[in-house]
Amino acid sequence: MFEIKKGIRQITAGLMVAALATAYGCGGDGDDTDSSAGITPPAQTVATTVAVDSGTIEGQKLASQVTAFYGIPYAAPPVGELRWKDPQPITWTGTKATVKMGNACAQAAGTAANGDTISEDCLYMNVWVPPELKENAKAPVVVYVHGGAFTKSSSSPRRFGGEQLAKKGVVYVNFNYRLGVFGNLALPELTGESPNKASGNYQLLDIIHALKWIQRNIAKFGGDPNNVTISGQSSGGIEMGLLNVSPLAKGLFHKIVAQSGWPGPLGNPPNLATQEQNGLKLMQATGASNLAALRGKTMDEVLTAASSSALASIRPMVAEPCIDGYAIPDKPDTLFAERKHNDVPLIAGYTSGENAPTTVTSLLTASTTIPAYQANLQSIFGGYWETVYNLFTPASDTPTAISATLSTLKNAASSGRASVYHATNVVVNGNSPAWVYIFSRPQIPAATGVAVAAPHGSDNQFWHGELDAPNADGSTYIRDARDTELANQMTDSLVAFAKTGNPSTSALYWPQYNTVLRKRMNFGNASSMADWDNGLDFFATTWLNNY
Repeated sequence: MFEIKKGIRQITAGLMVAALATAYGCGGDGDDTDSSAGITPPAQTVATTVAVDSGTIEGQKLASQVTAFYGIPYAAPPVGELRWKDPQPITWTGTKATVKMGNACAQAAGTAANGDTISEDCLYMNVWVPPELKENAKAPVVVYVHGGAFTKSSSSPRRFGGEQLAKKGVVYVNFNYRLGVFGNLALPELTGESPNKASGNYQLLDIIHALKWIQRNIAKFGGDPNNVTISGQSSGGIEMGLLNVSPLAKGLFHKIVAQSGWPGPLGNPPNLATQEQNGLKLMQATGASNLAALRGKTMDEVLTAASSSALASIRPMVAEPCIDGYAIPDKPDTLFAERKHNDVPLIAGYTSGENAPTTVTSLLTASTTIPAYQANLQSIFGGYWETVYNLFTPASDTPTAISATLSTLKNAASSGRASVYHATNVVVNGNSPAWVYIFSRPQIPAATGVAVAAPHGSDNQFWHGELDAPNADGSTYIRDARDTELANQMTDSLVAFAKTGNPSTSALYWPQYNTVLRKRMNFGNASSMADWDNGLDFFATTWLNNY
């Protein structure tokens, strides 16, 4: 596999950090701004080279003996005339050093801190290879797609890194992809110039392009192109649902892990015509009169227009994926119902303290009395409001009791039901199994020492085995022996799923999800199969088709 160059390059830790200080940045997931520390460069390295189909790259062996390749170009920079076009191949001559992370994709200033340079030239990939793995060793491959509300973040935060998973035997890959209006802008002119008569979804096309790169090249790193597990959280989890139904992604992956995201049931992606009209509003906001003029605008000019109050208030968002008839040919739930999806095993799950949908939050957070709470339920759930009230009844008519009830209701109404809905579609409309989890381990912020319900994205450190990695806002949690045990259980389950298609291990039996028992794994203070939640059942079934 790798050519080990003669000799070990001895580099002091101080010099290495100084040399790579700008290489390791961060990104957000959910709606947070990320200020977390990036991946720490090693103090001693061994240079290794791999010849991929686009050129030769040189990575570094870390102190753990995992070999890391940071910042591999997987597509041509989408700049100039390639802005808002399908990703294109890239080649280079000579040996390209891949020892630092690539640029974060264009996004609003301040949302990718810690040394990530923000640029449209951002289509870069990172690969972590297990110790001593040889070419064509057929190790399972895990590919992670970061979140960030479609508009921000990057692959560089340590909580998204692959070193710990690679130590357990998988080839791990993550990458950057176009974000916001650079990733999802649709326009009539863009549709007209496209050979596929589609526009928008450049973000999804970048992800698919990266998966194709992996198919062509991952065997050189010891990975098995016929055993690829894709994983994503938040908007990355939504991308998992889109890949599950996209015909362009057929055969590019073999298992899915969807964390806190699904393109329904809060609504399917908007259609192309709607997004084209939203795109015209962006063009108008920039002062451009046509596509050529818009391509002539600077990155900052486009970002400024996109962040204006007039654009930010558009629903659906200008930066959302759309049903373009090409990458996403129809509504995801329709494609599942017609059995036109990519039929692969699934793990889907959520955390106990998820963000709730804006449409629910805005109506419910004002409730401080039971009459106000009941009135708001009626405005949201119509004829189902009494069912919801009976499932989520406050213990008393006090703001504290109502707030506690609202927290439980919001969680069931958001990512919880989305995860169950995704799993139900997989097992009902295909031949593949599914597993469902809830991550309920309370998190204790170091800043306060007060435990909170597991926030959106807090399962990332556990799935990646990076317990000390900072959160999106730079904060950290207090950890104990149970956290270490839980991280080992979750990473072992992920590795088992990647290897065999079943997340059960010798230490943790995880039964399949089915629509009768509807059991879910509870990763909490203990790891055990959880009894079903009637409120979650309601949101994942009855209300789902009437929202």
